[in-house]
Amino acid sequence: MSQVKTVLRRMRGRLLPARPVAGPLISVIIPVYNTAQYLQECLDSVLTQADVAVEVVVIDDGSSDESPKILAGYAATDRRVKVLTQTNRGLGAARNTAVQSATGEYLFFIDSDDCLPKKALARMVGAAEKHHADIVMGPLARFNSVRKWVPRWGSELHRSDQYFASLAERPELLRNFYTASKLIRHSFWDAADAAFREGTAYEDQPLVTRLLIAADGIVSLADPVYEWRLRDDQSSTSQQSHTMADLQARALAWRATLDFFDADSTPDAIRTAWLDTVYRTHVHWYLDSESVADPTYWAQLREVVTNLPALDRFLPLLPAAKAFSLELLRDDRHAELLRWRAGGAFELAQQRFIVEGAKVFWQPELTAADEAPPRREVAVDSLTLRTEFLQATWTPEGLTIGGRHFLPGLDEAGVVLSHYLEVCDPAGVVVAQVPAEIDPDAAPFGDGHTMLSYPHAHFVAQVPPSALAAAGPVAVLQVRTMVGELAFTDALPAGTRWFAASRLTAAAMAGYWLRPVVDAAGVRVEVADESAWVMDARPVGDGLEVEVGGEIAELALGEGRVRFPVTDGRAVIPRAELDRIARSRGQSQPLTRPDAAGGWVPLRGWVHQPVESLLLATEADAQVVLQAPAAHVEFTDVRYEGSRAAMGLVACAAGGAAVTKVWLKSAKGSIAARQSADGWQLELAGQPDGGYDVWAQLAQRRDPVKVLAAPSYLARVPNVHFVGAQRWRCLVARAGTVHLDARVMPPGPAAAPIMKG
Repeated sequence: MSQVKTVLRRMRGRLLPARPVAGPLISVIIPVYNTAQYLQECLDSVLTQADVAVEVVVIDDGSSDESPKILAGYAATDRRVKVLTQTNRGLGAARNTAVQSATGEYLFFIDSDDCLPKKALARMVGAAEKHHADIVMGPLARFNSVRKWVPRWGSELHRSDQYFASLAERPELLRNFYTASKLIRHSFWDAADAAFREGTAYEDQPLVTRLLIAADGIVSLADPVYEWRLRDDQSSTSQQSHTMADLQARALAWRATLDFFDADSTPDAIRTAWLDTVYRTHVHWYLDSESVADPTYWAQLREVVTNLPALDRFLPLLPAAKAFSLELLRDDRHAELLRWRAGGAFELAQQRFIVEGAKVFWQPELTAADEAPPRREVAVDSLTLRTEFLQATWTPEGLTIGGRHFLPGLDEAGVVLSHYLEVCDPAGVVVAQVPAEIDPDAAPFGDGHTMLSYPHAHFVAQVPPSALAAAGPVAVLQVRTMVGELAFTDALPAGTRWFAASRLTAAAMAGYWLRPVVDAAGVRVEVADESAWVMDARPVGDGLEVEVGGEIAELALGEGRVRFPVTDGRAVIPRAELDRIARSRGQSQPLTRPDAAGGWVPLRGWVHQPVESLLLATEADAQVVLQAPAAHVEFTDVRYEGSRAAMGLVACAAGGAAVTKVWLKSAKGSIAARQSADGWQLELAGQPDGGYDVWAQLAQRRDPVKVLAAPSYLARVPNVHFVGAQRWRCLVARAGTVHLDARVMPPGPAAAPIMKG
């Protein structure tokens, strides 16, 4: 029955009259009710969206503050703003009224105290048009007066840009059930007879669930598409879980969703994903509320949760602390829950896991030392492991892979830990296992409070080309960690936006051509035979010496235009030839070798060698080129010394010009670094919170340049350093630019901002 209804909905969408092509592409719906202090910031973030035509349909839901005056000013100066008014009827009714006046081909909803990232709408509509998708969605960034962050669930759910033909291919997307962060095709909305429930909170959650199930094509984007304000005064609707009214409204939303599942014969996989979100996340917003101490609130919550289906089936799958608290709720053990809650048993920072032989026990570390903590054996499958892929770079020995693989809260006492990088064939069979080194001195990569780890979580493995070739044409990489007798295995995840390994090119070495692929499916390396390759290069007195391996008698520039004999695995490109290339600024000459047919083919390898105003480097396909690029500065190292950061920089392809100035630049201003005997030093203490790009000035050059990460820096695990309450991280963007990020961290979980959703 469900499939028939879906077909009918789609047919109706195709039969509806097309919307005028000349009209706006996106209708942005903004309900407003007494949000004058945030309204201008919201409207500006929408009206400055680049590369997309929008109309802004604002519905004033009976505001009594300065909101109507602000809206009138925008409508008078920007014809894209259409203002509607109605007496106060609530968020659902306001959105329904606004949709009726919307003329765009797509709908996007934003609350009037929130904002949009730059170009968010253009990215979303581009994905919708490319895939002909009914819905495009992405993570929501949270922000308050202190900081901005993407909740972990959002970055893990939307790890990379992906297209799904239907929700059945990724039911977990139901975790992102918010109207915000969704671009919805207008004709699809109409065909689905979509409308928000009126007169209640959480009016959108059953509707969004229904739309995701019905959608013909869903695109998930990795970068945030919405910025959701966490009000410092706790006055927003999403910050009311301590009230009985909020709990009752949430229960009605859950009931409406379950009724829809029954009426629509929703597949079990989708029901399971929705229930997992409810039991793993939503219920705990109420269990963690201070109001849970009130017997009336407790009784209401218990009635709501025990009326949800399949609780006992989900308990073994949940994290131990959450399963324990739900059992206490189910069994009406109110006083016991309050006692453990007061002792910190459910606090994230207090979670501890003890490995004994092949068993794992949950035993939180209580704040009160005079009471024995609860202890219970947990299923290994229910443990929440963390895998972070932090570095990947080529070295002469092969591929260096590094990161962290850990069980948050693991008690290391008496347990031996070891990591391995495993190479598998496409069928999943392990063909090679490479021991990894453990770096116990590595700084924590999390915020030091809510992401619990331990020094031995950090690993670095050197995978030789022969191990990759053993898998055949495609090698799949995964990490295995032994914790005593227990083995945990996980695929390496795709990298994030700030991820140096995204710049990893192909390489040729030891008789193989190797091309890494880092995407949502994991980390793979394509492998093919290579008869000759560049191993190294170095400046010498009469030119540039290139060291090669394999079967090769001569190499050349271009299509054999200038040839150089190879003797004992070495060839020298004379200085006169280097000078000729240097004079042709912006040009490049590929290194080539003869093939069996008498022609010339690319000579591949892995090399990065500045030589005066030239650079011998490897391009994306592993081809080695001699180029005269624009002058730039490369970041080679960063070391933290108390409150200072010591940065290593080198000027490349700059004709010997020196770096004369280095500074960090952000929207809030600049921070100058000072030159020292061994590089550049930056004072970190007392600097403003925020993110900074690294810039440099070269002698004899008018314009400054952004600093790029050199391969020597990419070989390091990203550094983290705390100066007081401020955390500094050194990040590398996919384009290679270096970014220093400074964030004031909360003093502990008790003081951390609530990160609901």
